[in-house]
Amino acid sequence: MTESTPLPLTAAAPEGAGVTPAPGRRRRRGPQRGTAGTLLGYLSMVLIAAVVLVPIAFIVLTSLKERPDIYTQPVQWIPDPFTAQNYATVLEDVPFVQYFWNSLLITGVLTVVQV
Repeated sequence: MTESTPLPLTAAAPEGAGVTPAPGRRRRRGPQRGTAGTLLGYLSMVLIAAVVLVPIAFIVLTSLKERPDIYTQPVQWIPDPFTAQNYATVLEDVPFVQYFWNSLLITGVLTVVQV
């Protein structure tokens, strides 16, 4: 039985920590994009964010409208007046807390069973 000596642990130096590559070797970087590529990347991210966030904003704003205002044509984006009556109705007339508790219970049980 031979005893092995542990190797020293080394951590990579963080970028910009003064570590220079060996002479004749260049630090490897990702693909370089021009200004047009960068602009196209940012534009696509903004477009994707709008596709995701606009419907969510519409749902939240619609929940703050009075019932007749929900169905107006053309669509009125900003509620006039703002009202939280829809939330009060859900909490008073619908057993929402019971439904929510049932969902939590089922989710918890299924999570435990699957693990």
